Amino acid sequence: MSAPHLELKETEYLSLGFMANSAETTLKTLLAGKQPSDEEIKSLKKATSFLNDIASGADFITTGQLSANFNPSRSLEALNFAMGPIDALKKVMKDDDVATFFRGIAQAVNNIYDRKSIESDRIHIEEAEEFFSIFYQWVIAELNARQPSLGPPKPRSGNFYLS
Repeated sequence: MSAPHLELKETEYLSLGFMANSAETTLKTLLAGKQPSDEEIKSLKKATSFLNDIASGADFITTGQLSANFNPSRSLEALNFAMGPIDALKKVMKDDDVATFFRGIAQAVNNIYDRKSIESDRIHIEEAEEFFSIFYQWVIAELNARQPSLGPPKPRSGNFYLS
């Protein structure tokens, strides 16, 4: 098996960047007391799945066991992507157990679908919002560091390409 082409890797980063940015924006909306739209709920479901995959990958690495309903390669890939910004998260992570941290924020984000109020999960939702903010900035930096597959390089910033 050969390594993925840069074009495929760039597509993965773009997909993760869109997911992270959408999750961060939606969580900020929730923390401001506004109700999320149906589209925002869909983005949170994708974000929850990603967070659970990170926790599952961390569990697999530390214990050798994998949670039910998780794909080992998907979980390890999610953990690999999350390792970039984990150092920046040290100030947020009060526990050194990566799996526990990500499982906690995944559960808080998942609870949004069932509840009208987020107050009982506010701390974990704030941590999730901070993770996705840091993760999104990391994705942007990774994309900027790569040689573009098509056309001249254009530095990326936030949601837009700079001209």
